[in-house]
Amino acid sequence: MRKLTIIIKEAIHKHVTQLQLSSCILENEIYNAIKFVMRENPDIFWFSHQWSYSETDNILHLHYTFDSERCEKIKTQITDVINLDFKLSFVRTLPVVEQVMYVYKWIALYCTYNMYSAHNQTIYSVFIQRNSVCTGIAKATQYLFWLLGIESKLVFGKLNNSHADSRHCWLVVKIRDNWYHIDPTFAIPETSEIICTSGVSAIKGADDLFYNYYCVDAETIKQNRTIEDENTLPICLNTIDFKKYQYIKVTPSRNGENGGLGCLLSDNGTTADIYLAHNNFIYFRHRYVAKVFRNDDEHEILRKELVVMRECAGPHLLRATDVDFDKGILYMEQATPLSELLNSHYFCLSVEDFCNLLIDVASGLNELLNHGILYRDIHLNNIYLSNTKINGRYIYKLGDFGSCSFVDGYSQYENLTEKGGIGSKWYMAPETLEYGIFDERSAVYGVGMIAYYLLNDLYPPLWQDYGEEAISQRMKFSILSKPSLLDKCSFIHLDFSFIDKALRNDVSQRQQTLDELLEDIAEFLSDNTTSEKTILIEGASFNQNVKNTKTNIFCSTCGADPNIKVSNGDADNISSVYIDKEDCSLRIDDFASTSISFCESIEPQQSNNISNQTFCPQKQSSNEQYPNEQFHSVESTQGDFFEKLINLFLGKVKKQEHNNKLQKVYSSIFAPSEIKRNDYMMVQVFLYKEGEERYVASKANEVDPDAERKNYTPLLVELKEGDKVKISLQVSNKDIQVEDSVQEITWQGRITDCQFAMYISNEFNASTLLATVVLSVNGAPVGRMMFKTKVVGNPRKLHTEIVSRSFHKIFISYSHKDESRVKYLAEAYKAQGVDYFFDRHYLKAGDVYPLKIQQYIDSADLFILCWSKNAAESDYVTLERNRAMSHAYPQVTMDKASITIHPISIKPRAAFPQDMDSIYNFEEV
Repeated sequence: MRKLTIIIKEAIHKHVTQLQLSSCILENEIYNAIKFVMRENPDIFWFSHQWSYSETDNILHLHYTFDSERCEKIKTQITDVINLDFKLSFVRTLPVVEQVMYVYKWIALYCTYNMYSAHNQTIYSVFIQRNSVCTGIAKATQYLFWLLGIESKLVFGKLNNSHADSRHCWLVVKIRDNWYHIDPTFAIPETSEIICTSGVSAIKGADDLFYNYYCVDAETIKQNRTIEDENTLPICLNTIDFKKYQYIKVTPSRNGENGGLGCLLSDNGTTADIYLAHNNFIYFRHRYVAKVFRNDDEHEILRKELVVMRECAGPHLLRATDVDFDKGILYMEQATPLSELLNSHYFCLSVEDFCNLLIDVASGLNELLNHGILYRDIHLNNIYLSNTKINGRYIYKLGDFGSCSFVDGYSQYENLTEKGGIGSKWYMAPETLEYGIFDERSAVYGVGMIAYYLLNDLYPPLWQDYGEEAISQRMKFSILSKPSLLDKCSFIHLDFSFIDKALRNDVSQRQQTLDELLEDIAEFLSDNTTSEKTILIEGASFNQNVKNTKTNIFCSTCGADPNIKVSNGDADNISSVYIDKEDCSLRIDDFASTSISFCESIEPQQSNNISNQTFCPQKQSSNEQYPNEQFHSVESTQGDFFEKLINLFLGKVKKQEHNNKLQKVYSSIFAPSEIKRNDYMMVQVFLYKEGEERYVASKANEVDPDAERKNYTPLLVELKEGDKVKISLQVSNKDIQVEDSVQEITWQGRITDCQFAMYISNEFNASTLLATVVLSVNGAPVGRMMFKTKVVGNPRKLHTEIVSRSFHKIFISYSHKDESRVKYLAEAYKAQGVDYFFDRHYLKAGDVYPLKIQQYIDSADLFILCWSKNAAESDYVTLERNRAMSHAYPQVTMDKASITIHPISIKPRAAFPQDMDSIYNFEEV
């Protein structure tokens, strides 16, 4: 047995795929040997018990999750995390019992519990993906103990509340000659419900982590579980009081160092590299990545992605959290690529999961379309499983927005929209491939193609018969062949007719909107309730030999091929377009001088296993020409829908004009009325029109049931559609931390909002939290809203006190050397007709400058400090700043302060004034 174990261990480390064994070795011996290797070697992340044994020739076949080249990259990534995030060299200086506590806390803070994480039985899921399940978490803990020279062993058992076929994994660890059970999974806050439903009460520490199973005896561990093979484990008779070592602090990873960049995750992108990120994020447990653009000329793509993420901020779109334009870095939430999940042996999709995935993708496309944004880059590699739950399940999100186009009157983004755009030819609808036209029905086709790939072993339609010619052959069939999975007896009863409909070549036969597709999927689910839990797709079940090749060919965004460019409507081949509003139809008189038709019809080669059912190939009739027959009679059903649809079809040929009239817009804050220390609270800021108050309140309560908006007058501002509204949440106490404290939204004439996360630390000793929200329009502050939240031991639902005030008299303080950088503020106020002081505009010959300046500051309600190296050296700026601060908080109480100070940091930057640094948030411009 020992010799066999050594042979298998060496084979796995060398990525051997076939191992010739002696004829006397039994399959059960191989099973036990592999189990021993995997339990004693947590560093092995590229093998997950995927093996088979041929008794006829005594060959052991080993299957690997990652090839050897990828393994070396991942090893480098894990080493980077352990040395620089875990801080291995520092932890080694601690006493052993403190090392154990540090590992316990670090794992709980660094990793979240997620049943649907990729490769979740290995340390890769913890150190790189930062979310896992019990086995991955236990192995990562075992690996850290191993590096620290601490002896430990994996333990398996079954929780009292487990499903019949599930198991749980934890460890025993040796400290000073005594053994203890330790379960780091149940330190993680997300597992509190599992702890409670297993029959015990959760023991929460002062740091909000759980300590039920930190170094406990066997009797304690067995309160909510059984233990497998207990007689083979060391005896655990003692317990360590966690309160003695709870003070051990785990510092945020690399916070502020090298832009907060962690290990390199991917360098395969065409324009940017992806890193783990730790910069400027208050909560250690939030998961971010940094997209670092390689060249300055690619920063426009960065700006476009930021605009899309911030403008839409939909639940099914990856969320941007911060940006550093100087370094070309876009920070965003970390999510797990669907391609990683599909390659994970422990991932599976039930019928219900499969439908939910399609629902999420369609919903994400809908969220973009509702903001006038076309997302054409539809393929599997742009879908991610997030760490966000909606209605009790983790949701999928769309990512990579560099190829989006802005239509429907988004003229302010015109410079961000490349003509044509790009997409993956393998997923494109026929009208997009042939004519460069993309509309909502083309997006429906893209969702259908996602479904087809998943049901067809990750192959595109007709690939098995035509290979690279599959794209052109696809154009000849109005109905595609049945996906391979649906030929299997166990799934032949499932009628995925909504996929067939979505993939029709004739656009008039598809679902006409994404909402219609969503309704069809929902109807399918309601008709198949008995099958919804049936496992449809299992990760790593696809053809291993071609998996990597297929990913590169079928999930890549196409480059410069003009045949796959996507037009926004101003294509050269459109000679004339006119609209007949009588019957609300779109007529295209002529698409170029030459006739346009599909490729010459070729009879497909039918394979014997293709049945003559809904998905079978059918030749398209000769009179189905595109686009004359297929784009017609697009009827308007509400308001400006017709105009919007025409814009989606034609872009610049017929573009909706902005509403340039000023609109009265109200702003409201929603926040909890009471909060406890060492806890988080959400602050929501809404922009809306008069009469929409109730809908805004219900929307706020959907996100946060504790949110209140009472006893205040909302802030009134005047906006035009397209105005940029910057919303800054400011607090004056270092013990209150705000994530992403400055956000920007665009007013489009309808309700829009943003959210801020605030953390109140234990060190905050006041009884009331005071915060200020400042609104700026096109870069110029126009008003503020102050709110109070009581800090108590046991929060109750009361009314949040909010005071709103518009700015009517603004003083702009700056150095004349910085005039070119700050004059936009004066121009913005001038355009709004607001009373402002900008000395180049205000002072006249003969004025006594110091007196005029002093009088204006004394009567102003907003003081904008444009801080720079030049300003720091300016005597005038110093005098102006001191005068303003004498009327502002904290020199006077917040309720009596007559002026609000809004400091901004501009280039060339300088250290912030010491008397302001700990009180004010300096907005970088």
